[in-house]
Amino acid sequence: MAYGMRNMNDPSPARAVCVFVLLLAGLSTAAQDTYDDVLARLDAAEYVVRQAATEQLLTDDSLSPDAIATWAGRELSPEQQHRLLAVARHHTLRQMRLAEFPAEGPGSIGVVQSIQTPPAKDEPAPAGVLITKILPGFPSVGRLYVGDVILAINGDPVEEGPAKDELFRARMSQFRAGRVIRLTIQRGDNTIEVDLTLANGAALPQMYPKINNKFKLAPRFVEGWQEERRSRFTTLAPQLLKSPQ
Repeated sequence: MAYGMRNMNDPSPARAVCVFVLLLAGLSTAAQDTYDDVLARLDAAEYVVRQAATEQLLTDDSLSPDAIATWAGRELSPEQQHRLLAVARHHTLRQMRLAEFPAEGPGSIGVVQSIQTPPAKDEPAPAGVLITKILPGFPSVGRLYVGDVILAINGDPVEEGPAKDELFRARMSQFRAGRVIRLTIQRGDNTIEVDLTLANGAALPQMYPKINNKFKLAPRFVEGWQEERRSRFTTLAPQLLKSPQ
């Protein structure tokens, strides 16, 4: 016969390409199945399951707004919509940060911190620095939380003193962007360790300038996110969509 099934042992380049394409398709399907499971868990009955699924998406640095936009067209519950919207905002701002501020210079984890609340009378001063705000678009999102206390960096305790928040910032500036550091965190009654890849520290004051003692997303980044929100994520919690000014 002129046409027939090619020998499975055929070593030709064409067959190699076909096998490679099939392998990629299989990997893509497997990855999509994994994401489908994560998306389903965003609407789980147990809060801890919903939160873990959200954290998985927030901390997945391979996840792009393009992929999230394809999920936004699905039939989603209000809970899934709100959680996926937060994921979309973080990864959109993360890509904006990476495009404008490549990994170079002193590093930043993207949090606002302060000294702890003064202790009660006759109690020892608390150790570490208290996280008071997590900044979307930075590596702390999904890994750290407001109320966490940073006790140590790479095993070295945070310096104590009346201005330990400033000492902490100075300590962090010694690490370069792109480096992975390990933070020891006090979270409630638990002590955990969290690994973070540092962002370019120059991005933080540009994206979140301090105005009236508060850190707020700069207008141009707000506008950039809102443009993406209106063009690709209108189906996610549409009641929260702001009209263009």
